[in-house]
Amino acid sequence: MVAQLEDLSEIIAAHVVLVHDDASKPQDRFAAKVHLALVGADAVAECRAETLHAAIDLVTAKVAQQLRKRKTNVIDKTRSRAQRAVQRKRQG
Repeated sequence: MVAQLEDLSEIIAAHVVLVHDDASKPQDRFAAKVHLALVGADAVAECRAETLHAAIDLVTAKVAQQLRKRKTNVIDKTRSRAQRAVQRKRQG
């Protein structure tokens, strides 16, 4: 799971917790919690599902979405800085 996410961001550390709870509803029996330590803000997600594999897939998708959003924001900031520099050069 972490190997899939490494392409999206520089991961410093990962903490994954898998929980099986017989007392909860059948559709919420398994839970997967992920905490990724990154440069800057951390990525945290938790999902519950009927099977362990489904919970892992859901939490992986959530964390991947967070990392894609983070990467897009970084790229947009870089582009906007570059565009401002070009505009200053044209004006100046």
